[in-house]
Amino acid sequence: PNCILVSGFSAGGHLAASYGNFWNRPFIAQTLGCDSDVLRPNGQILCYPVITSGPYAHHGSIHNLLGDRYEEDKDSQSLENFVTPDTPPTFIWHTQSDDAVPVENAIFLLNALQKAGVRTEFHMYPDGPHGISLCNSLTSSSDAQNVPHASGWIHLATDFVWSLRS
Repeated sequence: PNCILVSGFSAGGHLAASYGNFWNRPFIAQTLGCDSDVLRPNGQILCYPVITSGPYAHHGSIHNLLGDRYEEDKDSQSLENFVTPDTPPTFIWHTQSDDAVPVENAIFLLNALQKAGVRTEFHMYPDGPHGISLCNSLTSSSDAQNVPHASGWIHLATDFVWSLRS
């Protein structure tokens, strides 16, 4: 119970980071019928996450989320603007060459986490396309997704999780 983390990849990273930022908002506890204290994740693992709806946004993800309300609500989806000291410790990784979700998404979040004093570990790999998951043959559907130099992220994330327990 003291090592519950949320994790997400790409648009799922936006969902996970949203929970990390908003877990203590009254509407969540009210909806679930519990105290906010039991909802706090102990950390989050964000993999090439969609974070911003501003410059460098992955507009398709934000459009899918907001639909017809895109123009009026898009600013509410720039998660870098909602980081607080209550945001849980965060592990983030991204590739610099991601041509779907620009690495600036992770960098904007990293800067916000740093300003809020949130424990953070960040890894940027120079090469690798979007959607590479574990970066190895277990999850790759093509040679392009087999990116050995980035496959170590899972071990680094595991070490990060263990560091939270001490």
